[in-house]
Amino acid sequence: MDMYTGFKKTIGNNRFILAGIGLGALFLILEAGFHVLVLHRGSFIEEILKNPHEVALRLLITALFIALGVYAQFAIKKRKRLEELVFENECSLQSILESMRTGVLVIDAETHTITYANSFAAEMVGADKNDIIGRVCHRFVCPAELNKCPITDMGQTIDVSERALLSNTGKKIPILKSVREVDYKGKRYLIENFISIEERKLAEDALRNSEKKLRDITSSLGEGIYVMNEKGSIIFMNPEAERLLGWTHEELMDKNVHDIVHGKRADGTPLSFDDCPMHSVLKTGIKYFSYKDVFIRKDGTVFPVSVISAPIIEDDKVVASVTAFSDITERKKIEKEREELINELQDALAKVKQLSGMLPICASCKKIRDDKGYWNQIEVYIRDHSEAEFTHGLCPECAKKAYKELDELKEAQKKRNKE
Repeated sequence: MDMYTGFKKTIGNNRFILAGIGLGALFLILEAGFHVLVLHRGSFIEEILKNPHEVALRLLITALFIALGVYAQFAIKKRKRLEELVFENECSLQSILESMRTGVLVIDAETHTITYANSFAAEMVGADKNDIIGRVCHRFVCPAELNKCPITDMGQTIDVSERALLSNTGKKIPILKSVREVDYKGKRYLIENFISIEERKLAEDALRNSEKKLRDITSSLGEGIYVMNEKGSIIFMNPEAERLLGWTHEELMDKNVHDIVHGKRADGTPLSFDDCPMHSVLKTGIKYFSYKDVFIRKDGTVFPVSVISAPIIEDDKVVASVTAFSDITERKKIEKEREELINELQDALAKVKQLSGMLPICASCKKIRDDKGYWNQIEVYIRDHSEAEFTHGLCPECAKKAYKELDELKEAQKKRNKE
């Protein structure tokens, strides 16, 4: 049985070569029969052997038949191997497509009918593959209108966009879809793959609702509040922050807020992003508080702020920071006025203290001795050591005395004139 099977396999694998040999032999037999039966000549073999050219010709013809068999055997084997490779590739490709968690559809570009759908696509649609294949794509799984296909009607080569998948129940499922046109065996097909973004859409809706609640809460606060991601970009601002800075949330969205509103120190020197203490909150996770920082408005004006920045931590990782700030221009003005008043009072108090204690004064001329040992008129000393200024006049007693002396001088002058 094994010998028979081996012989059969050998014959099967080389059947076209054997067929070539058989054709060569059949040609010789037919020629010999024609020579004897039709032409009525002698022995065909003896006659052929008499002429070497005839022998060479018959051998050449036989070799051609054998060569034809060899070529046919090689071509058939090659074609069979190619068919096997194609089949293996198709099986591998189909196996890959079936294992993908991405919906895949193959669509006839001319008729827009679906020729293939993988299991995940059928699962998303909620129908059996057989119910999908053969259906028109824009009526079943694509809401695009008739004659408005982005690929075949609008000339796009690749379509990557958010669309809606029509499920078997009529529900529209948001998807991210990519379509490409390919040519296969002389026919155009559309390869469409898509993934569901329904969960992402739900998360985005939840995020929008959360942001709305946050904005509603923070809109009533008297402090400016903004949230900065790990890259230093604004992802949230309340209305008070917009009012104080002059920028809207949309204008600062995904921009580096430091370079725009916090690029200077209070003394006017530049403050880099890496040196910014509020940015360091994202790196260290340590809260920062200050009333010595300044912010820059959209119109370029600078104003002092009281600011506090705190980290937002998720899964033991700093993912963002929230900053609350308020304009303290009036507070700084009041503090400056208070400091000036305190300085004035301190100066006045210091000068008053200089006139306290024991003052060395002459009992006769009433001059006062200063710290350097010089004697000064009392009014000069007091003027130099206080805010007092002097005006000179005569009291009634001194005036009476002065006028009496003046009268005596006049009388003495008159007597001298008479003499």
